Amino acid sequence: LATIDSGIETIGVALGAEAEATTLRTEIKSTLDQIRAAVEPFERPKVFIVMSRERGDLSNLQTVGGGSFISELVTIAGGDNIYEEEKSPYLEASKETLLIREPDVILEIHAGSTFTENQTVALLSDWRFLDSLPAWKGKRIYFFTDSLMMRPGPRVPEIAKQIARKLHFDAQLPE
Repeated sequence: LATIDSGIETIGVALGAEAEATTLRTEIKSTLDQIRAAVEPFERPKVFIVMSRERGDLSNLQTVGGGSFISELVTIAGGDNIYEEEKSPYLEASKETLLIREPDVILEIHAGSTFTENQTVALLSDWRFLDSLPAWKGKRIYFFTDSLMMRPGPRVPEIAKQIARKLHFDAQLPE
């Protein structure tokens, strides 16, 4: 997120629009702070973030470590990435590690994809092989298809709100 902030500043300077860039940076920070505050009273679930996987298969699970903007947004939205300690932004996760770390919530990001209801059911059904996971038992596996999810830029507060709505549906999030 710091890179996004500095990028907005750099673009503002290059375009001679420093005041507009400062306003945008302030708005982004303020909205992210409001999201943090809205979810602060809630218990923080352990979250597994799926960035990529094959349909019908859980053997090639790609996730994110603490070095990714998505992981930062999950933290802001009131969750704890179970791979936060990994500094590599992207890595492969194992089913065995999932069983050990027991995520409460699984967020699958399929940015820009469109699924039929049957395809979504099939994606969800793949997780039945790890039916001891709290996320499976609690029916807290969510799919995000909005292309915005993989665009680190000025709309990161929108991504954080989408995540927060899944993690803490009772939270009073900013508009």
